[in-house]
Amino acid sequence: MIEANFLGKRTPKIGYAANVWDLQAFENRLYIGHGNSSNSFPMPNAGPCSIIGYVPAENRFFTANTIINKLSGQIRNVADEQQIDKFLILDGNLVIPGHDAREPGYTGSFYRLENNRWFKYQTIPGAAHVYDMIIYENKLFAALGTGNQPTVVVSEDNGLTWRILGTIDSYGNRAYSLFILGGNLYAAGLLVAGHAYQNVLEISPYLNTASVRVYGELMFPNFRFNYWPFTKMDRITQVTAGMMYIAGEPYNDHQIDPQGIFLATGINEASKITFPQLGAVPVDILTRPDATYILTYVKYPDRYYTMLVYKTTDFTEWQELFRFKYETYAMSFEEIGGDFYFGTAATTDQTVSWNYTGHLLTVRQSDYSPPPPSHTPIQTPEQPE
Repeated sequence: MIEANFLGKRTPKIGYAANVWDLQAFENRLYIGHGNSSNSFPMPNAGPCSIIGYVPAENRFFTANTIINKLSGQIRNVADEQQIDKFLILDGNLVIPGHDAREPGYTGSFYRLENNRWFKYQTIPGAAHVYDMIIYENKLFAALGTGNQPTVVVSEDNGLTWRILGTIDSYGNRAYSLFILGGNLYAAGLLVAGHAYQNVLEISPYLNTASVRVYGELMFPNFRFNYWPFTKMDRITQVTAGMMYIAGEPYNDHQIDPQGIFLATGINEASKITFPQLGAVPVDILTRPDATYILTYVKYPDRYYTMLVYKTTDFTEWQELFRFKYETYAMSFEEIGGDFYFGTAATTDQTVSWNYTGHLLTVRQSDYSPPPPSHTPIQTPEQPE
């Protein structure tokens, strides 16, 4: 067991709304997701959200003070979203999908860092939520939550204008994820576990669309759901062996309660990844040219959490790189120059841990290299049988 160092807390949010939903390294800076887009307790609709981050080389936090509306030229010092849920690197640019717009109406936005200036593109018609974005065949795609069906739109002018490409014939009205498998682009909304199926939208390189069945037992094998069979894919990451993703039940509106991590080589061709530590809950995925890392946690009986970082080079064997203990769990992580960074979070009912959300922690390379010896697995009452 090593010790993670506390670097500070930048977000002005408190409690659940301070959860670090994502950490993204970009040009030797860390960008920090925060806020809360749920309409429900606790701390509902916690926007607007500042674009905040940390510069490791200078040991300082920063806030982007200028966000320019690309169409109107209006300048704001915050993103007009209830939550910054994720950062994406698309065509070499840092992008924030407009997770939950605060403005009235149904025109969704995304934010893009261009030449060190943030621009807001409020250009996506019909979008209450912009959940995901991707570049495919030199075009920009967005997965939307709308008032009707889960919808996918495409832009051929880098986000200035959009057209509807298709909708997903599935439950609900939200398209959550975009991913590429076998040369095709797919859009997924709510999926299901077990023997049932839901549809995803398949998009070919020629932009032809088709509805494809995704079977729970094949895409999420050995998935153990607690309350209902619906599941979502999260932290989708392209790796050399295919595509990795975390799956979990919908939680507090837009979030998930993670129940497993999977590696897919095609639609309905997936295997579940298991770790040496029984009961380790996967929460984030990080890939590098020479290795892939997984952040997991195990809850102690005395309220404390142990974070475990696993590493693989062949997607068969998972080596524990290090572990550390903290008062709540880390939901996201990143790596710059061999040093790892962690953003903390808590669940809606985990009020005792709310004083520790929004924290940025680090484990330096000198603290874990060479790797520590193997540990005795943690015994907790939360471990599955």
